[in-house]
Amino acid sequence: MEQYAVSRIFPQDRERLYALVADIEKYPQFVPGYKSVRVRKRGHDRLWVTQTVSILGWEATFDSVARLDPPHALVIEASPRGFRTMHIEWRFESLEGEGTRIEAGIRYAAKGPLSNRFSRPWIRAFIEMQIRAFRTRAEASERDGLQAHR
Repeated sequence: MEQYAVSRIFPQDRERLYALVADIEKYPQFVPGYKSVRVRKRGHDRLWVTQTVSILGWEATFDSVARLDPPHALVIEASPRGFRTMHIEWRFESLEGEGTRIEAGIRYAAKGPLSNRFSRPWIRAFIEMQIRAFRTRAEASERDGLQAHR
């Protein structure tokens, strides 16, 4: 099992950032590589999602289940093509007037003996790309909100 984790501090509040990350259906609008996302079913604290992702020459359509724990965590379980399993966790920690720490972690097992080695750059690019997209979207949302109040 391979893993990768990052931690970043954002100036926005936890509730706003959680809502942004949990709005999976909008990913194709602002997260590079997301071609389509469809929520097939909504439960009390779960979303069943079908998504198509294309990153660094790898493209796959796959199903996932997102477990929602607002505004603390979003946990995603998936088995995309080429992987036996993929577990992604987004955690949100309020920094009391200093913004929010977002921790993104992924554990995965690729299929085949060489697949983990070859998937490492893709996994890191995938997580870093999402972090950058969320930061850009949060900043744009904040600017738009300030302009609307002028």
